[in-house]
Amino acid sequence: MLFAGTGEALAANLERRLPADEAVPAPGAQGAGTPRERIVHVFERLEKVSAEPAYQGCPYLAAWLCRR
Repeated sequence: MLFAGTGEALAANLERRLPADEAVPAPGAQGAGTPRERIVHVFERLEKVSAEPAYQGCPYLAAWLCRR
């Protein structure tokens, strides 16, 4: 067995995905644009990612729902 349980497997998967997931909404260089522009940028990036054919929803929400 690779993992002691479901929780451990979920944690490993989410940890593996974290660097890519953190890069998605990042607005780039610190201080780039006004606070409003930086917030809007996050939502624009999330909108773009969620429209991609391979998008299967939020893995963090899915993991949380599996643990309930």
